[in-house]
Amino acid sequence: MKWEYCHFQEGYCIITPEGMAPIHLRAGDIFVIEPGMKGTWEVVETVRKYFVFA
Repeated sequence: MKWEYCHFQEGYCIITPEGMAPIHLRAGDIFVIEPGMKGTWEVVETVRKYFVFA
């Protein structure tokens, strides 16, 4: 498993990590996902993002 760096270019989604509050992501947001993260992704509007696995 690897880390994922994401930079949203357009769209809207809600990530809810297991046991945590939902995180709302929109164009311009930058975030990192840890290896092994469990949870759900709800794509509300089609998303376009740059991402890197490391």
